[in-house]
Amino acid sequence: MTGVPFDTFANLDLRIGRIEEVEPVVGSKKLLRLRIDVGGGVKKQSVAGLGDAYKPEDLRSKLVAVVTNLEPRTIFGLISEAMVLATMEGQTISILQPEKDVTTGTKIG
Repeated sequence: MTGVPFDTFANLDLRIGRIEEVEPVVGSKKLLRLRIDVGGGVKKQSVAGLGDAYKPEDLRSKLVAVVTNLEPRTIFGLISEAMVLATMEGQTISILQPEKDVTTGTKIG
């Protein structure tokens, strides 16, 4: 494992977001399209490979850790402009969530 320069890490905008909408991506077995409130009236779309671990109804309204300032990329024809942070151990996927109820948009750091 190599080190990441601190300046690179410091440039990431990590926040708590609330998942507002979730739907399966047509043509994919595991991708979900998420609409996430990242605070300050800003909504971001994320295309995430969480469909094997979560049903859409299990994710709606959840608070999650999000990288909000990624360069947008197209996945399955959809723009993904944020990343929900999750762990993966074997086939087990677990999204990162705050331990307590915090305000949407709270910075992680």
